[in-house]
Amino acid sequence: MTPHHVVALDYIRERIAEIGCAPTLDEIGARLTISKTNAHRIVELLIADGKLLRRGTGRNRDLALPDLPDLVAIPTAALRRELARRGVTLEALHRERPIASAYAPTCAVPRCGEPVESGHLMCRDHWYSVDRDHRNEIFRLHGIAKRSRLTADSNAYSDAVWRAATQAAERGRQ
Repeated sequence: MTPHHVVALDYIRERIAEIGCAPTLDEIGARLTISKTNAHRIVELLIADGKLLRRGTGRNRDLALPDLPDLVAIPTAALRRELARRGVTLEALHRERPIASAYAPTCAVPRCGEPVESGHLMCRDHWYSVDRDHRNEIFRLHGIAKRSRLTADSNAYSDAVWRAATQAAERGRQ
């Protein structure tokens, strides 16, 4: 998957989790700063790869994630019982503040969740726990992938980011 595919899939996942439905092609295009046509092409590739499903309505926001159950089909009483079993109250799910943006980037290190500025890969603590040579490698590969737009270069960049996130997570456990 290219970086655009990863960002598109993450954005679709976040929108489904936050508002209960997928973004439109216009919203995906705006998030990736690409045209609606290119957003459609990326969505179709994600569907072909099995990363997304089309619910069959043929309308806007008809995308679904293959690994998530459709909670609309589950009775409310069953959902309440499951939440109670887990020790979660409905009041605990209430947000104090409304979400200002549909996309809030977070640290790439698994289970960190720390908000980061747009364009940053990791929170400050995790970024500086990665070796300087590895950080420089990420910058170098990002520049190459951005200029060439070749899948091989994008994959090399993605692999370097994954290795850095893994390294930062390992150092965080020590």
